Amino acid sequence: MNNKNNRNAHQRGFTLIESIVAMVVMGIAMTILFSIFFPRVEDSGRPQYIVRASALGQSVMNTILSRGFDDNSDPSGSRIRCDDEGNPDAVDVEIQECSSALGPEEETANAFNDVDDYIGCWYAADVQCTESNSYPLSDLINNSNQYPHFKVMVDVMNINNNGTESFTDSKHTMKKVTLTVSSQNYESVKFVGYKGNY
Repeated sequence: MNNKNNRNAHQRGFTLIESIVAMVVMGIAMTILFSIFFPRVEDSGRPQYIVRASALGQSVMNTILSRGFDDNSDPSGSRIRCDDEGNPDAVDVEIQECSSALGPEEETANAFNDVDDYIGCWYAADVQCTESNSYPLSDLINNSNQYPHFKVMVDVMNINNNGTESFTDSKHTMKKVTLTVSSQNYESVKFVGYKGNY
């Protein structure tokens, strides 16, 4: 009989106080673990974001740089360029001046024909832009549905022979295209390309 009572005494479970202390200790341990490891889990998507942003930026840059230098450039690629007054091939040919203003001359993206027409914000279906020149990303690339939550800011500026933006003593020779690709939670990725006046 004594043996049976000893066995019952050893098989008792946790008391209520022991259970509460165990839950409190587990709660503190989980809080510490999540505060250490959760930021790393959140950052695990960064490499995929950078790859996708790079692919989107390269695709958009290729589309833009495939267009003409200026609205007054010859789309057939002649040897005579806008602002090309010193060209010996330009005898008896009217040389047009390059456009002084940057920005789109046309209303719709499918009519854009030079690099500075693309200035503005290009957004995915679930993102909105606050800029006045805002266009859906689907007007720029075919597979825009593969880039939800992304937007692309495009800026174009003139660069002259000296590498500056001043054109008081120099003709238009190059345009600098800057793309900034961004998504909701990650940093922006910037791309820069140049289009020469040819």
